[in-house]
Amino acid sequence: MFTNLSNTPETPQADEQSEPPPHLRPQNRWRRRIGRVGCAILLIPWFALMLTPCLVLTLAFQREITLTHSDLPHHAFRVWLIQERDAQGLAVVTSRRVEITTPEPLACVVYDVRFFLWGGDAEKRAQSLSIAASVSLAANQHGVPV
Repeated sequence: MFTNLSNTPETPQADEQSEPPPHLRPQNRWRRRIGRVGCAILLIPWFALMLTPCLVLTLAFQREITLTHSDLPHHAFRVWLIQERDAQGLAVVTSRRVEITTPEPLACVVYDVRFFLWGGDAEKRAQSLSIAASVSLAANQHGVPV
């Protein structure tokens, strides 16, 4: 009843090369991959920016954030607020585990303490806080059998 009035056949011939759909073309595949990687790279700082108020509120209410690393005592990342009459600021303690191989294995924790002061006399107060922190932390540095 219906006839094909054009000169082109209805089905493609076997020797013709058909072009892949646009989303499967090589240049579009690379663009999509680059776009996904770029999106992931932008998401990481965005999440950090969105979590900043949560960290600030936690620090304001609890006065301290501690993330423990292992079963050793005081082996942790610690941030706390300094709110004294003579100084206001932030203190950050990072620690690392040092293992000693003697006849019996021992481990100790080495601390790195940093103070960021925005109120008070920074030089005088940082020196007294540093001495007090190093004395209290040195008291905690003792060998613990692993």
